[in-house]
Amino acid sequence: ELADHLPKADIVISSTASPVPILGKGTVERAIKIRKHRPMFMVDIAVPRDIEQEVAELDDVYLYTVDDLQ
Repeated sequence: ELADHLPKADIVISSTASPVPILGKGTVERAIKIRKHRPMFMVDIAVPRDIEQEVAELDDVYLYTVDDLQ
């Protein structure tokens, strides 16, 4: 259900205990297209990461990880 709700979010903060990423580049890319390229701000404070690093390559996505925070 996450992929269905993602396009509605302007801000995503992720922190799970998942051993693998729960949001991949393809899922976020589809959400951005549905959003008609409205920007999305994402903060991933999970270790290991919940959001694939490749998501940061997408236009209109601003991804920050725990390493970016001071």
